Amino acid sequence: MRYDAVIFDLFGTLVPTPKLEPFIEDHRRTAEAFGLDPDAYLRAWYTQQMGLKRSLGIFPTMADAIRAACEKLGASPSAEQIAAAAARRVETTRCVLSSPRPDAIETLEGLAKAGLKRGMISDCSEEVPRVWNETPFAGHFDAVAFSCVEGIKKPDPRLYGDICAKLGVGPDQCLFVGDGASPELTGAREVGMDAALICPPGEVDVIMSRTEGSRWDGRVIGALSEVLDLA
Repeated sequence: MRYDAVIFDLFGTLVPTPKLEPFIEDHRRTAEAFGLDPDAYLRAWYTQQMGLKRSLGIFPTMADAIRAACEKLGASPSAEQIAAAAARRVETTRCVLSSPRPDAIETLEGLAKAGLKRGMISDCSEEVPRVWNETPFAGHFDAVAFSCVEGIKKPDPRLYGDICAKLGVGPDQCLFVGDGASPELTGAREVGMDAALICPPGEVDVIMSRTEGSRWDGRVIGALSEVLDLA
């Protein structure tokens, strides 16, 4: 065996790259329910600062994030309206996480049978850990790390260190697998991990157009199942 553990990214890796349309539609419905201009609400939601606060857990709940976006636009929806909007966002995320890549669970089970530990790191907001145990991934990892819980995100070396500590392995014993939506592969490599970019045939244009994908000079795989041969 080449490694003692394999650590995965979540979005774009264990599940296909999420389509933005369901989330955009959800935000438009929220804005309309609040009497706000949908485009203005979308701009408020997707600012870099708001995204960072969600992923670092500065907004403890989805309701807090929605309330902050409304405050930027001078709106004050009722608690009931905000709760309903938050519930829709959580359900949208649950649907995304309920559809793993076709070979994801089989790959995770194969790694376990081979005696490898399995970790997962995700840059995400609080609804992901909230629904995690309801997804097909529950029970298939030895350790997970959510940025909104840890208060740090990739490529912060502390996040990689935290997951290694939870797994009881050193970075040099790990393979990291991700789609490069952030500098996650570079971050993994810099702490001493091997890394592989997952780039399925149908997602080449998206993945290779990103900064990480276009500059990546390491291993590239087309399916999660290939990890079984690498490990």
